Amino acid sequence: MRAAIVLVVLLVSSAFASAASVGMKSIVDPYVRIQRSLNADNLKGVQKSAQGLAAEAAKLGPAGDAILFAAGELQHSTQLTVARASFSRLSDAVIAYVKGSGVSLGEDVKVGYCPMLRKHWLQKGDTVQNPFYGKSMSECGRILTGLPDLNK
Repeated sequence: MRAAIVLVVLLVSSAFASAASVGMKSIVDPYVRIQRSLNADNLKGVQKSAQGLAAEAAKLGPAGDAILFAAGELQHSTQLTVARASFSRLSDAVIAYVKGSGVSLGEDVKVGYCPMLRKHWLQKGDTVQNPFYGKSMSECGRILTGLPDLNK
């Protein structure tokens, strides 16, 4: 009987972890599309990706409000400087959500850090793709080994 209870608990925990991982994929994928566009000094597709990201963030309930707000700002960004400022807030919101909820971003998602601006972002790949400086300083920054403490 005890083994059956332990098995049920493990199965339920696994299902929740899997659902959370899938849920973050639906946020991380449009996020990374935005990050890559900003790295290329391009706003094409940013508003559409931000709209999809906002819809997924709304499904997180109150815990996703900061993500939803920042994605909403990005939906209306028509200038790179404004989009990058909104993206910074989005990055902080996603990182804070992941740290607070304990969900995984996925194995291929890395955290980048720009020491000049003191800003973090998420990306895929090991080569720095700075979304805040774009083409002019694409490789400015470094890849971190874990999630940063944003309160420092």
